[in-house]
Amino acid sequence: MTRVILEGSNRIEDLDMSEGLSVLTIYERPLDFPRHYVVRESTVLKDKVYSHVDYQLANTLEEARRLIPPGRFCLEEPNIRKLPAVESWI
Repeated sequence: MTRVILEGSNRIEDLDMSEGLSVLTIYERPLDFPRHYVVRESTVLKDKVYSHVDYQLANTLEEARRLIPPGRFCLEEPNIRKLPAVESWI
């Protein structure tokens, strides 16, 4: 079970995410952590995306990348960068 934030609300619930696609996104200085890079995980299940409650902080982009487990693939599009999201990894 994984603690997630339900879409469109602030409700937190425990859901089975074992069948979904896990996506880790690195954010640069988001509003809630303006001095850090933040790695957040989401899970895609059928037609919904669930944001996990847990996150990891880093001081640099390189430190944040080291928090990504081996075997992940970066979906970064170098010419299209939307701040504060920097990269997404599946």
